[in-house]
Amino acid sequence: MPGSVDFGDFVPYELEDLGVIIPHCASMPNRWRWFWPQYKVSVPEVVLKNTVVIYHMDTENAFQVPPEVQAVEDDGCKLEVIKQLGPNLVGSTLRGVEVCETRLIARIHNDIELIHPTWAQKAVGWFNKKPHLKMIGRLVAPGPPYEKARRLCYQPWVDKLLLHGDYDFMSFFVGQFLIANRAVWAAYYPLVARYTQFEREDIYFTLLARADGIKMIFFDIYFRHRGQRGKDIIVAPPKR
Repeated sequence: MPGSVDFGDFVPYELEDLGVIIPHCASMPNRWRWFWPQYKVSVPEVVLKNTVVIYHMDTENAFQVPPEVQAVEDDGCKLEVIKQLGPNLVGSTLRGVEVCETRLIARIHNDIELIHPTWAQKAVGWFNKKPHLKMIGRLVAPGPPYEKARRLCYQPWVDKLLLHGDYDFMSFFVGQFLIANRAVWAAYYPLVARYTQFEREDIYFTLLARADGIKMIFFDIYFRHRGQRGKDIIVAPPKR
């Protein structure tokens, strides 16, 4: 584990201090056709310009970037391309963190529906309201599909986080929507690559940060998860 990150003196955030990284893989074209139009109308212009799309050519049939993904550059966004077979969410995220230059970085998956147009302003407001805060997202309790994360209990640094040695007291951020100070991404996310390239990377990231005392809170009411794990589909909202 690294030592505590030195964040220096707190300087209030402006909206232009928020950037977004969006990992997207070639095997999920339907998700992109749904995601990008609703994303563009759900972010302020300055945040849109701070957006980095990481296109992962994860299949043997992926030879070039499709026009609908290439078009993000026309919207003023950055486009990065990774060529590697198989899932590599960690590699895509690391590339995004390297390229995104803002003080706050949100990672948003391509199956997230942004349901409130002021989510970016609200997020920046939370970081300003609580200067000790460094990370926000959706917290979930252990259980399916997170049972495999029990293996983390065998990592020595996890002992700091367990109450009476009981894993069931723990909760984690899920990775579809995370916002953290850039220094948090830079300090802890590269360590995730030691353990995984895809599976449970969000749990590793959360635990690494929490083990070092990083403050985080629940931030869930501004988005909905619409995907199904491993499937190139978007689930419609339930009828009322």
